[in-house]
Amino acid sequence: MGRDLAPGADPRIEHVTVLPARGLPAPLGFLRAASARLATLAPADVISLGVNCPPGDVYLVGSVHRSFLRSARTVPLSGRDVPAGVRYLMPRHQVLLGLERSYFRSPRPRAILCCSQREANDVAALYGVDAALLHVVPNGFDPTVFIPQPPAIRASTRLRMRAAADDVVLLLMANELHRKGFGPLIGAVAQVDDPRLRVSVVGRADLGPYAGELARLGLSDRVSWHGPTSDAPAWYAGADVLVLPTQYEPFGLVIVEALATGLPVIATRLAGASIAVRSGVNGLLQEDPHDVQELAGLLRTALDAKVRARWASASTETVDRFRQDIVFKQITAHLTS
Repeated sequence: MGRDLAPGADPRIEHVTVLPARGLPAPLGFLRAASARLATLAPADVISLGVNCPPGDVYLVGSVHRSFLRSARTVPLSGRDVPAGVRYLMPRHQVLLGLERSYFRSPRPRAILCCSQREANDVAALYGVDAALLHVVPNGFDPTVFIPQPPAIRASTRLRMRAAADDVVLLLMANELHRKGFGPLIGAVAQVDDPRLRVSVVGRADLGPYAGELARLGLSDRVSWHGPTSDAPAWYAGADVLVLPTQYEPFGLVIVEALATGLPVIATRLAGASIAVRSGVNGLLQEDPHDVQELAGLLRTALDAKVRARWASASTETVDRFRQDIVFKQITAHLTS
């Protein structure tokens, strides 16, 4: 979808540049400027993509900030873990919570599309939104891109991962490590204590803040960071299991992308896309994202090559309902109703 909406991709789409109002926090500055620009356009319908956007006729909701803040027990701050409640005192979060409250209590939307049932439940419970306005429409993957890759791609990617033939590579695709459960993951890998188990992290978040913990656990040479990527299917091909022990995840598109390529998944039930994971069929589900011992038990199961092969063979057929074409039809139906 991103390629289709890029400037110049479709002559029917007009792109309008909005410069955030100065002197205001970034989300509020963009909201003010976008609202003023929108008033000059007078469109028949407005689709709104977040609390920093003007309220519209249809909302596409990616996350609920208040739910995100409630999800963590601790957060890293200046090299230390501090109680998560401290975030409520930070100006940025106060601004976002204020915008979110106003956004969801606006009388304008005729439909609010949430990417998971959990997210819809959060919007209803936290902001009193009428359940009749809430509809669950999952995020979609591109079935022309996320497909099983040839053996040569797997071989070349494993070279980049520095993985031996019998290594079991756990892939974490993440731009932030704390919320995605990197701490419990490395704790679980240390607890399993099997030298075949390796972790490859792909994303913007580097491992620097965890260097001391990795050294303490004896994992410095078994956990590697590869930076962001524009070729996710190749990394899925090189891995043996995608892991996502996340604390908060409205959806988690990486789950269905990985399954579409034939990569089994271990994720927490908190992820919206965990509905695609059939425990024992194409992966496993973790009940408590903070339970290192539980995760270690799941990783021990994943060490069995025959089990992984069985999961992989069942993976691709479990995600058809998340294809972009199917998801787009659902969105269009709400836009035209």
